[in-house]
Amino acid sequence: MNTLLISYDLKNANAERYNAINEAIKNISSDYWHGLTTTFIIKTEYTDIAICNNLKNVFYSDDKLLVVDITNTTHSFSPTNGDISLSLSRFLK
Repeated sequence: MNTLLISYDLKNANAERYNAINEAIKNISSDYWHGLTTTFIIKTEYTDIAICNNLKNVFYSDDKLLVVDITNTTHSFSPTNGDISLSLSRFLK
């Protein structure tokens, strides 16, 4: 199982586009953390490259998409943001 960080930036976006992209990300993950507006950490059987290829049909050419495999990395969080630190720590265990 891979743990991937997905972050994106949309140009000319509306709520409908955000919802469509968020649903597409949720549909390709077995579990996910979505504690920041346009950032997900997902658990999936797919690789980072496969996720990019899978999601490219919901992004426009001037949008930005970042997918990073964080499966075997260490993690740190800002101690001043307890809600994010606690929920993300629980998810990554």
